[in-house]
Amino acid sequence: MISIALLSLFGIFISIMGCFVVRREGEFFHEATQIYNRIYNRTAITFGLDQKEDKKRKFGIRDCFQLTFVVSTVIFILIFIFSVKARIDQ
Repeated sequence: MISIALLSLFGIFISIMGCFVVRREGEFFHEATQIYNRIYNRTAITFGLDQKEDKKRKFGIRDCFQLTFVVSTVIFILIFIFSVKARIDQ
């Protein structure tokens, strides 16, 4: 029988990987828009990445996904801690 601790470790791994994938995808998207602007000599195409609004930026969809993965990681860590503690107390 697979223990809850092992399943929570798997959940931690998947959540951390998901967070990094979303972060990396955002970096690739930003690079792609810069390349597009250079190739077509366009300066107005930013796809929502306006430099003036960058400092005042609110949560975007990628930020919300990252937050979801971080919260999931914390939950899986707590499950892992409680399951190990329960096993020790037995």
